[in-house]
Amino acid sequence: MPEGDRLAVVDAVVTELVEGAGVVSEKLMVIGAEARDHLHHDVFASDLPVRGTQDVDVALAIDSWTDYERATSGYSPTGANGVRYLVAEIPVDFMPFCDAVEEPDGVVVPASRREEMSVFGFQDVFADAAELVLPSGYRVRVPSAPGYVALKLRAWVDRSSYDDKDARDLALAVEWYCSSPEMVNELWDEVEDA
Repeated sequence: MPEGDRLAVVDAVVTELVEGAGVVSEKLMVIGAEARDHLHHDVFASDLPVRGTQDVDVALAIDSWTDYERATSGYSPTGANGVRYLVAEIPVDFMPFCDAVEEPDGVVVPASRREEMSVFGFQDVFADAAELVLPSGYRVRVPSAPGYVALKLRAWVDRSSYDDKDARDLALAVEWYCSSPEMVNELWDEVEDA
């Protein structure tokens, strides 16, 4: 499937957030399955099938909780996790992060959720993320393969007792590394340096 087709859902969400809520697209980082699919198909050129999903996960670099409220207030909450909203008729999980809202580092408590949520590593992954130009022309960030793996490892730690989807995604990332001569060489270089 061409990249533009896979990104149509993300593009619809981002377009709505930019035009409907005034979110700056460059402060968005696509994470979760959409990031995995981009890496899998477009970076590593794999045609192995991947697990499907019904939602879009978006990390939102914010300067204050007011920014988060502004980004989400026009959308209907859905689901039970406290951070999922319908945006362009698509369920979107918002993961707010940045120094101003993390307390302690790597932990946020959105008012709509009322419990801690881990965003451990998001700032570092965001800083290292690549720019992805969507079909609409809006620009968002997408994690590098190591960044994606770092976020997945944290999710696996948090959810492994009741869900194995993160383990399956990590196994797929191992396949990326094993099938990429550049990444294998890079890993060996790091081992030699250690």
